[in-house]
Amino acid sequence: MPGLIVILFLTLCTPAAKAAESVYRVDPVTDGIVLGGASIAVALPYLFSSKVVNKRCPCDPSEVNAFDRPVIGNDSQFALLASDLTVAATIVSPAVFEMMDVGVGSLFVEDAVVFAEAVLVTAALATLTKHAVQRPLPRAYAGDPDYLNSAEGYRSFFSGHTATAFSALSAFAMTLHYRHRPGVWPWFAVGVIGSSVAVERVLGGVHFYSDVLVGAVVGIGIGILVPYLHRKEIAGGNLSIVP
Repeated sequence: MPGLIVILFLTLCTPAAKAAESVYRVDPVTDGIVLGGASIAVALPYLFSSKVVNKRCPCDPSEVNAFDRPVIGNDSQFALLASDLTVAATIVSPAVFEMMDVGVGSLFVEDAVVFAEAVLVTAALATLTKHAVQRPLPRAYAGDPDYLNSAEGYRSFFSGHTATAFSALSAFAMTLHYRHRPGVWPWFAVGVIGSSVAVERVLGGVHFYSDVLVGAVVGIGIGILVPYLHRKEIAGGNLSIVP
């Protein structure tokens, strides 16, 4: 359902192009290295997570700053499920829209490479930061036994779900801007849908306010930067790919 809503919204708000044009420059070697490196940076920390993470709780909630402390005690399973479905929709929906827009061909592949690079680089940065910081989740501070003795309970900062949603949506909005210039509507979707993921993660008790705020900033930043660095033309000439 979230994916259908995203596709319908963007289909109605995006003007049709007279002829689909290539907007990105991709390089198989350079982009392959970036995609491969980012994938490894995501996989390896999780593979060795149980050995790397220091499971130090039970923890005193008073050590949490006053801004984040009210989140401790949240435990909505429905919100967690909704966040998983929404993030999945932000990955799948752009691909479906792209196939409807440009078909399955070279343009789709170019756009998909840029989109995947933005998402994977975001995920890699979130994963490395989580395992470096090892901040306990709100549920760990609340004494939830499912998180106290699990590596999952110490990967709060920053929110990977939030960062991924904002990155995917921002990268897609950049592609729409370069090809169709649809105005503010895609960015409205970025804000609303990305924020819904952030709220759901907080209500689920797996992230603090600061976790999702940083995740949103990182996601938007990478989601804009990666497409920009791949863009074929800018004012004054061409732009070579510099991942």
